[in-house]
Amino acid sequence: MPIPEGAHIVDSSVNTQGRNVQVAVNYRTSLSVEAVLKYYEAQAAKRGWVATRGTAADGAKSISLGFGDDSMVATVRTAPTGATTVAAFGSYVVGK
Repeated sequence: MPIPEGAHIVDSSVNTQGRNVQVAVNYRTSLSVEAVLKYYEAQAAKRGWVATRGTAADGAKSISLGFGDDSMVATVRTAPTGATTVAAFGSYVVGK
C-alpha cells in the first residue's frame, strides 16, 4: 500500500488468509487533502489501476483504487490541528 513520503503512521494492521491480504493504515501528513488525492491518482496511474474520487457523508474526501482482485480506499480529512489524516484500507490477492 503506497504511503506518501514523510507521513507519520499512527497505527496499522495486516491480516492474511491464504492468498488474501488485508492491510489497514492510519497516518498523518503535512500534505493537503488535495495533494494526498493527487498522490493516490499518480500511484494508480503507475500501476495501471483505476482511481475514483468520492465524498463521504461527513464531507471527508475519499479515493478508491482498483484493478482485478486488488483494491484500496483512502478517506482523507483535515484534523482540527490542521494536519491531514488518512485512513486507508487495501485488499490484495498475492502469489499465483
